Amino acid sequence: MHPIYPEEVNVDHFLQHDWVKIPSALLPEWSDKFTFAQDGEQYVWSTWTRDRANMPRHQSEKASVVAPTAAWDAICDLLGGKERIGESWFEWRDGYVSLFIVNLGTEEWENKEVDLRDLDNWHVDGDSFKHVAEYLKEHREGTYPASGGGFKFKNLIPKWNEFVEATLRIPRLITNPAVSVKVQFNFSRENPEEYSLVELKTLKALGADKLDHKIPGGGQRIRPLRIDFWEPQI
Repeated sequence: MHPIYPEEVNVDHFLQHDWVKIPSALLPEWSDKFTFAQDGEQYVWSTWTRDRANMPRHQSEKASVVAPTAAWDAICDLLGGKERIGESWFEWRDGYVSLFIVNLGTEEWENKEVDLRDLDNWHVDGDSFKHVAEYLKEHREGTYPASGGGFKFKNLIPKWNEFVEATLRIPRLITNPAVSVKVQFNFSRENPEEYSLVELKTLKALGADKLDHKIPGGGQRIRPLRIDFWEPQI
């Protein structure tokens, strides 16, 4: 059976929209520790030298310590339990795998209306559960989008009409802590109650109740090209 989900997690919302929002998940004593060195005065646009910064890694801590009762519990439940998660992904880092991105904004755009489809860096709805999954279903050899071939992620954005901004604070800080399971997802479990919510969502997006999907030759760890930019900043 599925574990008991934290009340902050709306399971139906996740299965429909692919994401959940958990307010105040990060403990205050940890959020106060994160600082950002930016030229100029804080909150004064005219003094800033850039509107967005991708930060390198400086520190790390276990997610169960930083956000124990909401975010970490939700992550474990969405993936089918802590025992399914690879131990190397227990920590949240402020760079490399889960970098902090500081979005400061600029005075230039304060009163301008822009078509959101013209902006970059959106997380497209269903990018992993539907669009990437559909591509990998037909290309089990895998793909590396940065090579210029394979899955064309940016081509999806102009087709979308609904955009969700999770937070509108100034400045706005986000982080992308990746989480991976110890073994690849199983989309053909004999007992359907053993599916994780991520597996269920993927099957739903593909319009299937079961899928015999195996990765030929196993996976491969890739060093992202962006690390060459971050390392000199440490």
